[in-house]
Amino acid sequence: MQYQDETWLFDKVIRWFVIPIIELEAWGWLIFIIFMGVQGILVPIPSELVLLITGLIWGFTGGMVLGIIGSMAAGILTYYIAALGGRPVIELFLGEENLELIDVYIERYGAKAILIARAFPFMAFDPISYASGFLKIKFRVYVLATFIGSIIRCAFYAWLGSTMTKGQVQDFINNPQALDSFISSGAGQFNVMLFIIAVSYTHLRAHETSLHL
Repeated sequence: MQYQDETWLFDKVIRWFVIPIIELEAWGWLIFIIFMGVQGILVPIPSELVLLITGLIWGFTGGMVLGIIGSMAAGILTYYIAALGGRPVIELFLGEENLELIDVYIERYGAKAILIARAFPFMAFDPISYASGFLKIKFRVYVLATFIGSIIRCAFYAWLGSTMTKGQVQDFINNPQALDSFISSGAGQFNVMLFIIAVSYTHLRAHETSLHL
């Protein structure tokens, strides 16, 4: 569908996620934070896409703040799942080979590895959380590193999202013609961002595999 119509995915993101969240107002904030908390466990959606949407909905400042809160919720939840569930649970989420690789990084560099992984925009978020919990990294160290790194990460994606809408999404909700025009004009930029994220993930995975070998 995306190949046949380049606006397909962006249209679904705006109509099925962005607009409902905006219409819920304050409840939308709570739903978003809950969604961020569970997306790494139940929903196969990259956290980077969700963070990008924060900028679309709330602009740079609001998107960054809610992104940080949501990231902390997700990080703490996955940390405790790993700490309480042990290695079999984590291997179910990550796979044995990936977990062994992350083990090496965190055991070698500790909090520095967590902070860098959080701050780097294209580094996968959830695997670091699971590995940190399994390796029993001190909770206060983990939370501090996650918080500092998330500031940079969330600011980056909130800024990207805000450049697409300039805080005008709310103006399109009750104007179908303007909404259609916005989706048509913004789909190209949205698709480019997703492509960059996908390519970065692929490159990092290949680099990690070569290091592991």
